[in-house]
Amino acid sequence: LAARIDEVAQGGAADVNGTLQDLADGLCERFVAPQRNPPRGAQRGGCMPRFGEFLRASGAIDDAQPDEALLAQRVHGGRIGTNLVELGYLVLDELARHLADYHRAPLPPAEWLEQPDPKALKLVPASLVRRFHLLPLRLEPARVHVAMVDPGDAEQRRFLAEATHREVVSYVLPEVRLLYWLEMHCGTDRHPRYVYLAARVRQTGPEEATADAAAPEARREGE
Repeated sequence: LAARIDEVAQGGAADVNGTLQDLADGLCERFVAPQRNPPRGAQRGGCMPRFGEFLRASGAIDDAQPDEALLAQRVHGGRIGTNLVELGYLVLDELARHLADYHRAPLPPAEWLEQPDPKALKLVPASLVRRFHLLPLRLEPARVHVAMVDPGDAEQRRFLAEATHREVVSYVLPEVRLLYWLEMHCGTDRHPRYVYLAARVRQTGPEEATADAAAPEARREGE
């Protein structure tokens, strides 16, 4: 690629359009193609259907439901788990447990969600909180504990480690719950879709089956 770029820059390419196309193809092969098969836990692209396949293999959903959820995701956005909950195929507690199994990451303790460490909230830049939807939970001299929708995302963990100068200990939360807590503790606004979904879950879903998966929006949304 470097040789072809030099050729264009020096005017030595007889077919400039063809050379530019070669460069575009090379860049695509180098940078875009690897993203079609990202590592497990990556936020973009292939991770979503793989989580659906994980749920299908575990018997949590049937063969048709992942495709239906992916179609809803293309229309409405959001995580694949959020769409499965919205479609009525999972409840939030089930989704939380499946996410923990899939990412091999723990769910955050309920008391940490209720009262996160103010020092942790202050340390993590608000720009990272908004960009990646991160909820700082606890701060230690060498570690920072953070709730995330995708604890396997290497880019998020790298940015967070560089910003805090600490090792990142990550926990997983369903998107609906994490957005609720971010609004409560960090002042980020939720889209009405997530407000409505949290309220609907409060009315129809078997909430707070386990202490770790519990979230007080089940109590507060209807107040």
